[in-house]
Amino acid sequence: MAQSEAAVAVITGVSRGEGLGFETARQLAAKGMRLVITARDAGKVEALARRLAAEGGDVRGLPLDVTSDASAEALAKTLGESFGRVDILINNASGRYDDVTPTLETPFADVQALLDVTLYGAWRMIRTLRPLLLASAHPRVVNVTSESTAFSGGLAKGGATLGGYAIAKVALNALTVKMASAFAGTPMLVNGASPGWIATYPGTAEQGARPVALGAASIIIAATLPDGGPTGKLFKDGKEMAW
Repeated sequence: MAQSEAAVAVITGVSRGEGLGFETARQLAAKGMRLVITARDAGKVEALARRLAAEGGDVRGLPLDVTSDASAEALAKTLGESFGRVDILINNASGRYDDVTPTLETPFADVQALLDVTLYGAWRMIRTLRPLLLASAHPRVVNVTSESTAFSGGLAKGGATLGGYAIAKVALNALTVKMASAFAGTPMLVNGASPGWIATYPGTAEQGARPVALGAASIIIAATLPDGGPTGKLFKDGKEMAW
């Protein structure tokens, strides 16, 4: 994705050094991009940004609560003043992974919290950063989704749990399709990307989870699609997912 200057990428929900957002930022920084990583906890995200900067990345950590209009608007103001555009938005922030709570017993307050972050948060960020994204010659939006959203099998494989998480991610997929249509006629590409089940917590690698670096690479493929590439699609490892 050619730019006259280094591309500016914004990633939401970067709060753990072992997490997907952090590794995605690391890989994009290694490509020479300017990174802004965000999370609700300003101290955590600033510390993570310093870690990446120590590795040679051009990385800045800023506070962001994706459930707050005021917080999103404050971030947009800072981004506009600092860069004048956003080339890549990665909606990585997600709610709690409810793999223990039975779907029939999931409290609606928990479901609402998942939707607030996963669906409405991504919607809010796309809408708030729209002017900055359209100021880019090659704007890209990636919504981080999951294989647990697939009507072709993923939803059923989740069994009697993951009700809130899976349904919120299905809604995010629908948002991806709608936003791709909304930006038709512009250079914007809006896609979803699944990292697969990745080893972001101790013990999961031994259970078969993929390396976090591999999951991040899946997102980066979608974030760096060439002009005129697909939009409104879901991908894993660069291959379109059925859902």
